[in-house]
Amino acid sequence: MPYCMFVFTMDDDRGYFSWLKEPVRGSRSAARLDAVREARSCELDTGGMDRLVRSVNAWYDARRRPQAA
Repeated sequence: MPYCMFVFTMDDDRGYFSWLKEPVRGSRSAARLDAVREARSCELDTGGMDRLVRSVNAWYDARRRPQAA
C-alpha cells in the first residue's frame, strides 16, 4: 500500500509530505510501489494534495485492471 509522511511546522502552520513507498504505474500500466531512499518534501497545499490523491487513485486503478500476459 502507498505510504507517505506528513510534516507540519509550528511557526507558520504549513504542511509538507514525502513518499516513503511511492505509487508508480510502470510499463504496460502495471502498478508498483517504489521505496524512496531520500525524502523529497512537497508542500501540502491544494495542488500537492491533488497530485497525491491522483497518483494513489491511478495506482489503485492500475492494480484492478487485469494484467496482459
